[in-house]
Amino acid sequence: MMGITSEGSECVRISKLSNNKKEYMPVEPNFCTVVPRALNSLFQQWDAQPPAGLWNISGEPCTGTSINTTELEDPINNPSIKCDCNFENGTTCHIIQMRVYGQNTRGVIPEVLTAFTYLEFLKIDQNSHRGPLPAFIGNLTTLKFCKFWMFTVLLDIFR
Repeated sequence: MMGITSEGSECVRISKLSNNKKEYMPVEPNFCTVVPRALNSLFQQWDAQPPAGLWNISGEPCTGTSINTTELEDPINNPSIKCDCNFENGTTCHIIQMRVYGQNTRGVIPEVLTAFTYLEFLKIDQNSHRGPLPAFIGNLTTLKFCKFWMFTVLLDIFR
């Protein structure tokens, strides 16, 4: 069993060893601070609320439906994220997919999206965003698929 938490002032990963003792390992600070804050900021700016109890929105987000077999586009899971926990020999999770579909979100696409450096799939269509597609989207170098508003952009054709 693993988890990420703040232990004192340090962000640590907790692993339960076979002898039932806990092992605390320091992790990159953004697992406990930057990514959860960015996710909450994004949802707050768009006034989009994740379904209660499906994944953690107050700490490490790679929990619950974000790491189990629930499909990203399952109607009960909107907005939703999916994580890949196979980084660093299965000890590190990153958000690789995000969906905010038909939530009537408004405003510009915020630059806070650049905090999700492992994002491969972004679907934020059927909303009311305004303005041009921001140039900072190009900084999401792992992004393979994105769908905004009512049109789809397949990024592989532009590389």
